[in-house]
This record gives sequence, structure tokens and C-alpha cells, in this order.
Amino acid sequence: MENLPEDETVWIQRLSTLVRRLGGPLGKEDVIARQTWKRSKQLAVKHGIKQVEALEYLLQAMISGSRGDPPPKPPWEKGSKG
Repeated sequence: MENLPEDETVWIQRLSTLVRRLGGPLGKEDVIARQTWKRSKQLAVKHGIKQVEALEYLLQAMISGSRGDPPPKPPWEKGSKG
């Protein structure tokens, strides 16, 4: 397992808690949180946005999915504002 800077570790712990609260699979919360964090970095680089924007989108998509709703449009798509 890679060593993360303290701020990343805190974010991943918070994401793990959120995954658990959204009904994520038991015992997989940390894995999903790490994958979400990594994906937010990838999206930020790919689309030239801040990581927090990519993370916000991913979290909104997770919340929508937990409700059975379709995911929101990504912020990097033209004309998508929420």
C-alpha cells in the first residue's frame, strides 16, 4: 500500500466513511475511497480542472447512484452546470 501525504490520508478516510454511509460493500470502503481519490486526480489532469471539482462530481455521482438516479453531467462537458 502506498504512503500518502497526511492530507490525502484524511480525505481518503472521509471518503471511506461516506462510502460506508451510502451503503457501499462492507469491507471495501477503503478500496473504493482510494479508487475515487485516484480517479479524481486523473479527471483533474485530463480535463484541466481542480481536483476538488472532479471529486465533487464523483461524489455527486455516487450519491445519485445510491438513490437510483442517473449521474449528473460532468463539469467538463459543455453546458453542464449541475
